[in-house]
Amino acid sequence: MTRNKSIALGAGLAIVLLLLVAAGIYASPYWSVHQMKEAARERDVDALLARVDQSALRQSVRLSLGFKLSEALHDAQAESGKAQAEGARAQAAAQVDPLTEALTSPPLLIAMLIEGRPSRALGGIGRLPASGDADLGEWEAQLRYVDSATVQVRSSQAPQAGGFILRRSGLIDWKLSGLLLPGQ
Repeated sequence: MTRNKSIALGAGLAIVLLLLVAAGIYASPYWSVHQMKEAARERDVDALLARVDQSALRQSVRLSLGFKLSEALHDAQAESGKAQAEGARAQAAAQVDPLTEALTSPPLLIAMLIEGRPSRALGGIGRLPASGDADLGEWEAQLRYVDSATVQVRSSQAPQAGGFILRRSGLIDWKLSGLLLPGQ
C-alpha cells in the first residue's frame, strides 16, 4: 500500500469516526427518553430515578406552578377585588410545595412517561396506567441548546399537552430535569 493510499484511508476512517460520534451525540436525548420510557413501562423506579435530576425537577415544577398560580390569581384579582385575591394568593402559595412533591413522585413520573405527557397523567392522579397502555401520539425531541432538550408528544387530540425537559449530564447522558406543564 502506498503512502498516499494510507493517508486517504486514515482520513476516511477519521471522518467516519467523527460522523459516528456526532450521530451518537445527536441521538443521545432520544436514547435517554427511550430508556426512561422503558423503565416506566417496567415500573423500575430505581432505573427511572437514575435518569432524573430530582432537585432540578422539583425546582422547575415549583417555579412553573408558582407562575401558573400567580397568573390565575392576577386574573382573579382583576375580577373580584384585592381583598379576596390576597386570601387566594396565600392559599395557593401553601399548595405549591405539596403539588410539587406529588408531581415529582415516582408513581406520577411513571404515569406521565407511560402516557407520554404530563396533562394526560395529571387528569388521572392516583391512577397508574395499565402496563399495556399505548402512547397517545408521536414523541418529538428537540435540542434547544447544546445542553438542553425538550421532549413533547405531538397529537391532534392534545396540542398543548406539556412535555419533558432534559439536561445533559455528560457527553451522551441526559437526565429529566423539568416538566412543561400544559399551556407552557
